[in-house]
Amino acid sequence: MRSILGGDTEKKLKLRPPGTMAQIKLSTKLVSEKSKQFLSRLHIDDSFLQVNVSSWDNDAAFLEAKRRINRLKVVNDTAERAVKLMTDYNSATIIAKTILVRCIQELGNLYPDCKKTTYAKEKLP
Repeated sequence: MRSILGGDTEKKLKLRPPGTMAQIKLSTKLVSEKSKQFLSRLHIDDSFLQVNVSSWDNDAAFLEAKRRINRLKVVNDTAERAVKLMTDYNSATIIAKTILVRCIQELGNLYPDCKKTTYAKEKLP
């Protein structure tokens, strides 16, 4: 079979009959060192990576790993930081507004009649 670009298509793509994907072992390209580090940090036995994918449903190590990983809570750190930032900003704004209102109240107590003449009299000796 010749392709449009030239050469044999079957040699380039290495075609496999349907149904053989589940019978192969997990490729080392799919499971990196970081994957193994992740499993070891969670104290998960990674022996199931050495057996065929089709037998994982019956493998005790895989079932335990699946159970533990499904129980993990995923956290969106960026969203949590944004919420914290807005909460802190709003708290600071509320505090600043409270202080401003107190200052205005104190000025109102010092100068009960808000007229220019009152301020002018205070400044003159």
